[in-house]
Amino acid sequence: MNSTAAPLAVAPADDLPGGQAAAGGRIWQVVAAGAVLVALLVNLIVAWSAEAPSFPFDEISQLQMSRMLAGLDTPAMRGAGYYPGWSVLLTPLWWITDDPGFVYRASIFIGVGVAMLTIWPLSRLVAMLGLGTAQAVTVAAIVMTMPSRALQSDYAMSEKLLFLLVVCTFLISWRLWLRPRWQTAVLLSLTVAAVLFTHARMLPLVGAAVIWMLLFVRRNWKIALVGLLTLVPLAYLAQLGGSELNEELIGSFTQGEGALQELRDSRPSLFVRVALGQAWIQVVGSLGLILVGFVGLAVMLWKELRRFTVGPGGWLIAGTVATWLVSLMSWAKDDSLFSPYWPRLDAWIYGRYVDPVTAVVVAVGLAMVVRGLTNAGPILASLIAALTLFVPVYFWLAPQAYTWGYVTPAHIPGAMPWYWALPTERFPEGSWILPTLTNENRFWLIPMLCTLLVLVVIMVFRRWTKAMAVGLSVTFAAASLVANQASDHFQQVEGDPGQVVAAVDEIEAEYGPVSIGYDRGCPREGFYGGVGQMVNSYWVLPTVVTEVDREQQTVAEMDVDLVLSCDDGWPEGRAEGALRYKDATDRYSVIWVLPGAVQDGLLAEGRVD
Repeated sequence: MNSTAAPLAVAPADDLPGGQAAAGGRIWQVVAAGAVLVALLVNLIVAWSAEAPSFPFDEISQLQMSRMLAGLDTPAMRGAGYYPGWSVLLTPLWWITDDPGFVYRASIFIGVGVAMLTIWPLSRLVAMLGLGTAQAVTVAAIVMTMPSRALQSDYAMSEKLLFLLVVCTFLISWRLWLRPRWQTAVLLSLTVAAVLFTHARMLPLVGAAVIWMLLFVRRNWKIALVGLLTLVPLAYLAQLGGSELNEELIGSFTQGEGALQELRDSRPSLFVRVALGQAWIQVVGSLGLILVGFVGLAVMLWKELRRFTVGPGGWLIAGTVATWLVSLMSWAKDDSLFSPYWPRLDAWIYGRYVDPVTAVVVAVGLAMVVRGLTNAGPILASLIAALTLFVPVYFWLAPQAYTWGYVTPAHIPGAMPWYWALPTERFPEGSWILPTLTNENRFWLIPMLCTLLVLVVIMVFRRWTKAMAVGLSVTFAAASLVANQASDHFQQVEGDPGQVVAAVDEIEAEYGPVSIGYDRGCPREGFYGGVGQMVNSYWVLPTVVTEVDREQQTVAEMDVDLVLSCDDGWPEGRAEGALRYKDATDRYSVIWVLPGAVQDGLLAEGRVD
């Protein structure tokens, strides 16, 4: 088959509705430079306020994994595990220093660098939709200014690298579509495997890639075969490598396990709730631009199907739907939505799992706006879609959701520009509160009105493409800076290393390195045992914390200087000579000093009892 024969080689720009390929120009170069500068400043401002890991598992697991990959002794860990792509990037930091604070701060700014680097491949992707270089860079920079992207610069998590790899995946696949070459097919397989190696929840995207490659047979069967023969084994190796490294670090990998059982235990009404909530946050978080992108992709897919092919439009839709379905499966559970022990708002409107893919759809919508829309059809269709979503959210979802519940900004960054509208108190039992502009459930209504307003403005001023680009850049920048206030507050509450770490630092400053054990046999409330172990083990580095168990070991058998255990008197430990360090308690742990030279010195100073 001729790999360049029509109609199979139709470019994405030819299938996208709207104006024709737009020209560049000096004004667009200025707009692009301004958009990149705004994106850089916003990401730097967000990152500058990050002082400590506030996700004990999501962040510290990745940092400790990088330490293990650097060949250094690593503390005993807990958690479900995270795939190590991001950790590989951070590994050299441990060859420079053993200061955990420096490693954390460096990882934050490496993340900013990765975020800014993403602008280039994303601009190359949207350039294939008929944009000049300056316009494409403008679109990419605006995407990186959105709260759903910029707020991730506040955290040492894998999301920045993941988005870069997702963008590269779609860029390479679109280029493969236009010019099938075996080298490009192999590069696509490598990139998809890297996506999986970075985040286990991207496995559905791998599945969508395999299906698309099967359908690529219609385009070029030889290239499709090369793609499949490299993609499947590379993805398998990525998953195997990620699991094995987690086995080495924490003893197992359980992230996402039991998903099928949870699916069987769920019920349709839970899926409807989560589907509405997750769709809502994607729409309001992009101010409706994701809907514009989906309208464009739907038109592309329709034209592709008429040619009996599935090209760039269908592939992006499939990848988005696949990741979204897994996100729904992860949260459509009673114990997530209606937990009496840990009531959460983010479970209702979770965005983090699917944001790295939906941001590409947003870029398509932005490209349509910047390219110029010859008629109001796509925006009108987006308005209708938004209203169709907002009506059941307003009348059914919002009144019953745990709007007053616990909020993790990094899980729902797209909604964080409106965090100030959240209620300060729990709703009374059985409340059914329709949102207004002033009541305690206003958090739902205000973003919907903002989204509808932006779509109307775009429809009215759609020919003023430069003004639209500047306005959206400034709007998303302001939204991200407002959202950062919520993120800063969260980090202040959750990220403080605590009194125990400060006390250990003081002891080591006076007595030199000590040996420390974390007591797994001590009962702690909720999940604070795991949180305390992760936080304390990270911040006392380079001292490597081991595990001890008061239920299984005597004080002598523990063979450490300090034990981080419960503040419950520990009568068995006291009977064997353990003394409690004064004035240091957090995360349901205190320091017990075991008999030895360190205890003798602290006892003489009156710092233990």
